[in-house]
Amino acid sequence: MSGLVLCLLLCLHGCTSTQMQMASTDFDLDEAGATAVVAGDQRNKNTPGSNDLQPDDIPPPLNIWQRLQSSFSLESPTNPRIALQRNHFLKYPTQLSRTQEQSSQYLGYVLDELDKRNLPGELALIPMVESGYRPHARSYDRATGIWQFIPATAKAFGLTEGRWFDSRKDLVSSTRAALDYLTQINQEFDGDWALSLAAYNAGSPAVRRAIKKNSKQGKPTDYWSLDLPSETKVYVPKILALKQIYLQPEQFGVALVPTGDKSNLELFRLDGPTDLQLLANLADLDLEDLRRLNPGFKGWHTGVKGPHRLLLPADRIEPFSQRLAAVPLEDRLRLQPHKVTKGDTLAKIAKRYKSDVELIQHANQLKSKQLKLASTLLVPTPYPPAAYTGHTDLLSTRSSDQTAPNKPAS
Repeated sequence: MSGLVLCLLLCLHGCTSTQMQMASTDFDLDEAGATAVVAGDQRNKNTPGSNDLQPDDIPPPLNIWQRLQSSFSLESPTNPRIALQRNHFLKYPTQLSRTQEQSSQYLGYVLDELDKRNLPGELALIPMVESGYRPHARSYDRATGIWQFIPATAKAFGLTEGRWFDSRKDLVSSTRAALDYLTQINQEFDGDWALSLAAYNAGSPAVRRAIKKNSKQGKPTDYWSLDLPSETKVYVPKILALKQIYLQPEQFGVALVPTGDKSNLELFRLDGPTDLQLLANLADLDLEDLRRLNPGFKGWHTGVKGPHRLLLPADRIEPFSQRLAAVPLEDRLRLQPHKVTKGDTLAKIAKRYKSDVELIQHANQLKSKQLKLASTLLVPTPYPPAAYTGHTDLLSTRSSDQTAPNKPAS
């Protein structure tokens, strides 16, 4: 896994330990940091009489940076390599702010997935170091996405790239694969997260070779004692340096970017291929914003093979669901009638309408690519941009001479 695009963020103070292990965070937190941890504890405790709490007594929800702070659970050594990386990050405050802004869009989802698996919150810092949380980041060795999967590892963990969807860039697919991979590595290295993170960067074989070399020479075999590739030697220090910055941003003169509610994302299941512009209209989002939350989609629709799902801001889910339910399945792609003439092929028709052969076959229930002369095909074409004012107005953008789907032209 390539540790590329150096990216950054905020919060911690160091404490000592020879290797990183699961443990409570033993830091001298400032007031803001301590409050964040307490709030996180309160969320998960069933205290006597908790059902009798009045609204004014309920702790306010944590913002994304407080959630990040309260999710940290690994001890860290006091090591000059960490301080060196922390000072390097702090030299570039503009880049830190830019990485904060970018990561805040996806960090909430990643923290949710880490919490489901009971994994340490420090793992949410990996994409900051790898890609700056940029889904379209691509390295010289073709590592792609926020988790920077190289082709071989991506394939091993079920990430593929098709014409209409790239799961390496998709937040849901790539995060699932990354956490599967990290869990596997951590089991391989007996729960040692420092070695696991090193293996995520350099590969398990490289870390095992370094361990074997030190063992033969009678040297310690912890991460900090190993002779690893230069990039891997600074990889774990970078993650722990960002943790220090994020745990105590005020101490390091870093201002956290306000996030509002945009970090709260939920997954919504779709019934089949759907136009992304239509979905954006129904969600009351710009198409660019919808694509930003769902960067795996490469075209104007969700594709015949899917995945038929969307990540949306949590506060948009209910109204979106109601609006989508009012749109018939046959209207979720804009269908343009086309009369088959001599020389027509599905490929030519798809090119003419900026459509797709597979999508045309799906819309017309065609089992082959053979066409019947003078038959009428319904060709899916992109919806034009429109402000959502109700599905009737939205669907008026369809072709006025559209007809119902015919039997397949064979």
